[in-house]
Amino acid sequence: MELLSRPSQSSPWGFDISVGHKVTNASSIIKYAELMITSRCEGACITCPLPAGPHIEKQQGKDINLKNELSRLKEIILILKTLGLEVLTIYGKEPLLWDMEEGNLLLMELIAWASKEKDIRICLCTSGLNLNQKVFRTLFEHQGILFMKDWGGERSVNRLMKAKNAYSRIKASWDNVQSLRKDFAKTTVIAEFLYTGINRGDLLDFWKACLSNQYIPFVETPVISGACIKNYPSLKIDSFDYVRDIYNLSLNHLSMLYHIPHDDLKNSDMWEPPFGSVFPISCDKLTRGKGIFVDLEGNLSICSGVPVRIGNIFDNNISGALQDSSVLRTTRNLYLELTGKCGECQYSKDLKICYGCRGHAFSYPSPHRGLSCDDPMCFGLCAKKAGYKRLKTFMAKKHIDKILDYFPN
Repeated sequence: MELLSRPSQSSPWGFDISVGHKVTNASSIIKYAELMITSRCEGACITCPLPAGPHIEKQQGKDINLKNELSRLKEIILILKTLGLEVLTIYGKEPLLWDMEEGNLLLMELIAWASKEKDIRICLCTSGLNLNQKVFRTLFEHQGILFMKDWGGERSVNRLMKAKNAYSRIKASWDNVQSLRKDFAKTTVIAEFLYTGINRGDLLDFWKACLSNQYIPFVETPVISGACIKNYPSLKIDSFDYVRDIYNLSLNHLSMLYHIPHDDLKNSDMWEPPFGSVFPISCDKLTRGKGIFVDLEGNLSICSGVPVRIGNIFDNNISGALQDSSVLRTTRNLYLELTGKCGECQYSKDLKICYGCRGHAFSYPSPHRGLSCDDPMCFGLCAKKAGYKRLKTFMAKKHIDKILDYFPN
């Protein structure tokens, strides 16, 4: 994690590692992809944005030929490579369950093949429930990125995930990752914290642990789709609590990072409002990253949070279809296409470092709901909704004024 000397307007929390800034070839059609390799999962997270339903693997029968599946996945990756792919996230529900019966040998082969032979940077997205140290070692040996859940303390995790012994299993995975990283000093590890009313009290401890272990913290709020639709009311996300928690977190982060007393920061010009609803970095996988999501059957959408089908990877002339796609044209030009508050925000309109979460804009109840609409969970919008009188109960006037300047009325 490369830190800046002090926060800047383009990197207000001191570092910048968005997917969009990791890719290089501007002429590519697709540069970043998330590839779903299995619908198997035992996490049973009440926040899951993916639709419930029978596993495709079960529909295909118990004797599914995993080697044939590996060949099909390689074919998908080869097509994506011809479109310009540079960064690939191996996704699931839980990717380590895909070939668990084979000891994850095929998953390790896929990681090594894509990394070494096709020069693709691999990110493995996992819950941490099914640790296979050999998989993590293979990933790290090929300079891959690990993206793993850390949703707080035992009580919080047990309420958010129904898997047996979820907390102890995830903790054991993190202990093993920390041990492995001694051999891989430059390994990138991202810890995901999904903010809800259930685990909000664990947020600061999560953040401190990330900084002390040199993990990159990633905080977001749930997308209301899939299984999360019926469970969302039980998550009890209050926008005022959310703003207060993120504000206090930002002060604590700057205090820890730059060794400045908390009270000094509260009245300092150094503080910048966090952008959007994803912290501490903006999501930019759809514009600079030219992102795509590929499901189990090869169907394409722009991300898992926006399930609008735009073709299939195996379609004839998929390159031409993607170039002509109106949905992709919109996402490639999101900073020009944004409407409402997101379209007027300084972070999107002038700085072009944030366009909010498109999954939130697409899924949250709102009179203006859609791909290019407001992100209802944006820090700035939630802060302005709370109002000046409520904000001044915990926020410095200087900082309230900054929010008023950055975010539109």
